[in-house]
Amino acid sequence: MNPVNPIDDGDVTGSELYKMMPNSTEAFEVEYIEAASYTDFYNQVYEARNNDPLYPYRYGSYQIFSANKNQNLYQIVNYLNVTSQDVTAMFPQYMYQAILRVATGDENFNFDVTTTPYPIYQAFKDIEEAASAYDFVFMTAIALALLPCVMVQFILQERELQVKH
Repeated sequence: MNPVNPIDDGDVTGSELYKMMPNSTEAFEVEYIEAASYTDFYNQVYEARNNDPLYPYRYGSYQIFSANKNQNLYQIVNYLNVTSQDVTAMFPQYMYQAILRVATGDENFNFDVTTTPYPIYQAFKDIEEAASAYDFVFMTAIALALLPCVMVQFILQERELQVKH
């Protein structure tokens, strides 16, 4: 616990931001790690990955460099595991929401994120269709290459065993 300072410089601790995060979500589980340096932070995140099972998968980490409520200055880095298509939009949103809750002083402040994927371009559709056609041609070529092998097998067997002689 920090001692009470009569001069409020507006600094916000990481634990205060952590309390404002919507950690009751089904998608993301949030765990607060207090680290002294970047190396310490990195090591703790790495060890947490080894200690805990990867379900739900670790979508990312937040590193808070500084947070000052009076100056409205918040310096945060999001480390994202981009194996999920939704993590780049959703994971940082929880920290942004926590920052806005601290900055406005409203614990119930909430905003939603809506993502819309870009349409698939016709060029990509054409490439996909061509690739499927190449797959068909390749498989057909292998099948046709095996037909003479089946026919030649009997001829070779006759020669080897000299069935006709």
